Amino acid sequence: LWRPKTHTYRTSNDKPDMNFGIPHLDEGSVKQVLIMAATSQQRDMVVIEVKGNLTKEDRREWLMRFRLPHFKRVARVMVGEPEEDYKVYVRETILAEKQAKSDADFQAKKQERARKRLIDLRQKEVEKARIQAEKVKKKLEDVQQRKLLAAENGEEKKDEVLDLEAKEEGKEDEDEADGEAAKEEELENDDETPPKVTLSDAEQYEWFKKPGVLTDISQFVLSQTYQRFGLPDDSEGFEEIQYSWQDKEGCEEHLRRWNLDRKLATRIDDLRPLLPE
Repeated sequence: LWRPKTHTYRTSNDKPDMNFGIPHLDEGSVKQVLIMAATSQQRDMVVIEVKGNLTKEDRREWLMRFRLPHFKRVARVMVGEPEEDYKVYVRETILAEKQAKSDADFQAKKQERARKRLIDLRQKEVEKARIQAEKVKKKLEDVQQRKLLAAENGEEKKDEVLDLEAKEEGKEDEDEADGEAAKEEELENDDETPPKVTLSDAEQYEWFKKPGVLTDISQFVLSQTYQRFGLPDDSEGFEEIQYSWQDKEGCEEHLRRWNLDRKLATRIDDLRPLLPE
């Protein structure tokens, strides 16, 4: 299925615009059926939605869907500084994307050089053909004139005229061979390999990939809900809460500081002044 890419202020990886032009997909009916099927199967499920995992009401809503006894409801908290394996993965991903971009630029420049070189070769061939045509015309005139002179001076000059023609043809063959060799040498010199890129000092310390065109959560939704963000606790119904990157205290402190930073930088879209009574 193909869907046009849209970039509205509410669009994000959490809640992408559907716009398939198929009512059951666009209205979410198919999604609801898939969720119902997922909650009844005995298989591992991972819920990866930023806003849904950070707000208590959304977590409780998801937990209510997975109430069958074969499910073990586990919350895995990954907040703050990642573990080293994840940092390595991020650096490798950034390097691979940087190398792919460098290779694409290299190939584009290489093709442009090849295009210009081909144009130059064609122009040289046209010029060479013009010069060759002039030489042939002049040679024919000279040969015709020599034949007339030979006819006037006697038969002994014919061998000399034929010898001169053979020498000129041999010289032309040598010039053509030199031109072909030069052309092959230019083509062989184009067997370059793309340069290897490296990460900059700043990129070496990147913990996460930079977001693309779409962010995980839209700025509009973030400004509306970030004050309700919190970590899971035992009262929500999880059988196990795992802290993968930092301990519970470190995660709570990181989220607290992050929340304070957002209050200073986040735009409030629904601020309304109070009217005097």
